[in-house]
Amino acid sequence: MNDPLSAEPDLIKDLLTKPIPKNLWHYTSYKAFQGIVESKQIFATDLRYLNDSQEFVHAKELAQELADEVVDSSAAGVVVNGMLKKAVDLAFNTGPLRADRLQVMVASFSNARDQLSQWRGYSGASSGVSISFDLSKIRPPLGVETAVVFAPCVYELSEKKALLQRALSHMVGVVAEWVQDVQEAIQSDPQLLNKIKNPTEHGSPYVNGLDLNARLRQAMTKVNFDLVRLCPLLKDSSFSEEREWRLVLPISAGKQLQNPIKFRPTSNTLVPYIPYPLCGPDEPAPVNDLILGPGSHAEAEAATFSFLQSKHIMVKPQTSKVPYRAS
Repeated sequence: MNDPLSAEPDLIKDLLTKPIPKNLWHYTSYKAFQGIVESKQIFATDLRYLNDSQEFVHAKELAQELADEVVDSSAAGVVVNGMLKKAVDLAFNTGPLRADRLQVMVASFSNARDQLSQWRGYSGASSGVSISFDLSKIRPPLGVETAVVFAPCVYELSEKKALLQRALSHMVGVVAEWVQDVQEAIQSDPQLLNKIKNPTEHGSPYVNGLDLNARLRQAMTKVNFDLVRLCPLLKDSSFSEEREWRLVLPISAGKQLQNPIKFRPTSNTLVPYIPYPLCGPDEPAPVNDLILGPGSHAEAEAATFSFLQSKHIMVKPQTSKVPYRAS
């Protein structure tokens, strides 16, 4: 069976293979900066503990809304009615995106080099650092069938809807193709319609690839795979200033991990995370630029430069140009 979407632009693939910028920034504290450089690892944190309370909820609501819209415009008509709603419900409520079946770990970076809101939000008000990394090797190679992705977040509503519609259209396309195949088969064999309506009386009617359930299972696998990769990248537009890129690491429940999940304390909970390697064990951390927060100590540039040199990183830090200092 041919993929009904094979001739259309693959918006999801285009997003997940966008060229990685030379500089992507990570705002953090001096303590965390030291740990990243020395361990050559970044913490990928459970998505449910991030500062956006609508993580995944936003994507689910959009998918539910689109299920109605796609059904209304579907050429498959009555056959498709309700099927996408069921597919979205299966994916998010009982399927692979349910919280107790999938844990999504995220490491965040930004296209913003020296941004006030990032200093305030992620680096101790103004006394942390903005680390730029060369992350050209962090994405899984093309052709590797994995749910791990490294891509920019999407904030624009129309783009988010187009991406989700592409994912859900696997289902619509399969049903529409099935309806067409059945109509053509019935024209050749008028008795086929009665066989389909009464399978127990006539035996298996699903000849010539007309088994809808088998096609739906195959389509649902594609829908789930796309949603697992896509949904962690869909952010509310109020976060657009962050210009975030995400390393997304989905973990199925019960999966044995090479790097086991660890926990770090905050003021009100323990946060699950995975230390994720930024480079090989014999390479220096891929730091290619460094901005010190506007509230840094007067001698921070000298001390930080010496520290980087001791780790074989030839980068000269600069102090932020943002005229801000926390009181």
